[in-house]
Amino acid sequence: RAHRRMRQPHARGGGARGMSRCRSGAGVDKIAQLIERCEQEKNSLSNKAITIVAETQESLNQRRSGNSNTVTLENTTQKKYCVIEEDNDYYLIPHAKIKIDEYNRTTLESLFNCTNFTSEYSDFQLVKLAKVSQLSSETWQLEEKGQLDFY
Repeated sequence: RAHRRMRQPHARGGGARGMSRCRSGAGVDKIAQLIERCEQEKNSLSNKAITIVAETQESLNQRRSGNSNTVTLENTTQKKYCVIEEDNDYYLIPHAKIKIDEYNRTTLESLFNCTNFTSEYSDFQLVKLAKVSQLSSETWQLEEKGQLDFY
């Protein structure tokens, strides 16, 4: 199995690639710094995350049946996604040890726009953080999809 990790957008040359979807000015700097921090701390991120979450079975069932597009997540130990906090905003990123297969790919694609995904991918770059809101001490809801580029 190939190790998957998050990489920051390139600082020179094509660097605008990862930041074109972010807000301009200070917002771009804030998001770029947060993405960079995620890259630097990926191995210890689970210790620094507010919580580790996965989609609830009810949310998954409702989306599969077409009854809802809303994604609800719950605290778990399954090493799927990490919730991190920055300036009172909550963001979702894939856990450094996430294993993407056909079963959890549906959830991944509901949380992140995924480009160039194939079952033989070797890695991905975190381009945009997904934004979540806290519904209760145990549950979270997706507010805005993130972006992952696979290669």
